Amino acid sequence: MIFVCTDPDEIIQFTDAFGMETPSGAGVEVVLDKDGKVLEQHNERGRKVPPHCSILAGVGKGAEWLRVHAMPAIKDPLTPQDATHKLTVTHTVTSGGEKIDLATNDDIISGGPELVRNGEVAVDYAADGTLRKGDADFVNIWGKSRHPRTLLGFTNDDRVLLVTATSSTSGLRDGLTIEEAAQLMVELGSKAAMNLDGGGSTSMVDNTGKMITKPADGFERPVCNALLLVPS
Repeated sequence: MIFVCTDPDEIIQFTDAFGMETPSGAGVEVVLDKDGKVLEQHNERGRKVPPHCSILAGVGKGAEWLRVHAMPAIKDPLTPQDATHKLTVTHTVTSGGEKIDLATNDDIISGGPELVRNGEVAVDYAADGTLRKGDADFVNIWGKSRHPRTLLGFTNDDRVLLVTATSSTSGLRDGLTIEEAAQLMVELGSKAAMNLDGGGSTSMVDNTGKMITKPADGFERPVCNALLLVPS
């Protein structure tokens, strides 16, 4: 969860499928019911999403906007009904500024940076947004140091490559740098590849449910993203 609300000005929506408390910290959170009615407003982040509701968590200018525009309904003795405050939340997926239309069975998984394009190493931290404003050391610590990695690639003959690079002993964090991960995927025949995750989140489970890697945390980390291979 350290990668949530890291931009200085943003609003993130959490649904009840999130299953845990939202990341805590300064900002504003607003609780919406299924119809968008504002039920609660809080001047800090970090709480469980109520059933059949969602939470909008804002920081910076996002928090300011929520504080002004997302006030909960107030009982007014001069009117027969509550003053209903509602928000309409729309969802659009874009890539490079272009809208992406998703089909019913399409899913999205987070990941990055890109590793291979057209069979060649194509790591570009700036283009992939991995360079963090005000955190010049992040790429050196995360990308240019060795860590466990989870990698996805496709070959010219349409094979899918799922690769995990983990430590030889549970609790250790040796693995690959991002550049080494890219070179490995090229050597394995990838025409395109990307990094999905890493560190203690890297794990691979076989079709019996057995963990076949050794997580860096020493145990399987609960994460919100997984790539599953299921029978068609």
